[in-house]
Amino acid sequence: MISEVIALTCGGNVEILQNTYAAGDTITIKYRTGATEGACLDADWLAYTDPFISVGYIQVRVESTL
Repeated sequence: MISEVIALTCGGNVEILQNTYAAGDTITIKYRTGATEGACLDADWLAYTDPFISVGYIQVRVESTL
């Protein structure tokens, strides 16, 4: 699943939280960020491990590891 590009009016730290519904379900969360919507869409996907600094726009991708 890939989210829409989200404009963060204030930028700053972004923390992504995950709900776990069943034991054994695992996902990989990736994100990208850019100063404009176009720059965000052109950016490489990064593995989410810790909160990150957004430069204005973000997009999140969730991948199943099953």
